[in-house]
Amino acid sequence: MSTGGGSIRQQLANLDLRMIIDYSLVEWKELEEEESTGNEWKDRKVGRRKDFLLRRMELAKHFIRTNIEPKWMVLRLLPVLPPEFRPIYHIGEDKLVTSDINEIYRRIIYRNNTLTDLLTTSMTTPEELIISQEKLLQEAVDALLDNGICGQPMRDDHKRYYKSLSDVIEGKEGRVCETLLGKRVDYSGRSVIVVGPSLSLHRCGLPREIAIELFQAFVIRDLIRKHLASNI
Repeated sequence: MSTGGGSIRQQLANLDLRMIIDYSLVEWKELEEEESTGNEWKDRKVGRRKDFLLRRMELAKHFIRTNIEPKWMVLRLLPVLPPEFRPIYHIGEDKLVTSDINEIYRRIIYRNNTLTDLLTTSMTTPEELIISQEKLLQEAVDALLDNGICGQPMRDDHKRYYKSLSDVIEGKEGRVCETLLGKRVDYSGRSVIVVGPSLSLHRCGLPREIAIELFQAFVIRDLIRKHLASNI
């Protein structure tokens, strides 16, 4: 009997998406034809079930449409960030300060090597010990992706939480906002969104300065085409 992520991946690999869609549609139609029971709790339960069936069919259709295999949701290879995203700094002559990501990677490698040794070098290792080591490895992988998502977060010797990949990415100080979205590029602008009482719900207003910046190339083209300016 398989356990853990391997078992989940096997179950996902055995899914027949088209059969799931067919069965879900049949059940949804049966629930749709049922009349109200007059019992609010039962009617709400039926409504939640119908919503669930619709979401399941939509998800299965999305997998088929995009040629995505459900088993791909289970990682088999763990991504490793390039060194520039997990630097090591020298402080003084003999002291190093490393990124939290490096420490979590180190624990993953150590626990994975320990598990490999238990599985390959010793034929009499108790199954309970192997399962325990697998859990430790899974906890380290969880801490890398999102520290604390599955319980007690991983900490260093000073009881400080390690920053995971999610912590590095999310928020205003994350890598996406700070280094990608925070950079100005040509034909772009930034402003504060405010309410426009005179605008309809389906319309939005744009400051003149930002509009000129965003559509600068079109403005210059029309000025030259209409001979209003020889060059800019």
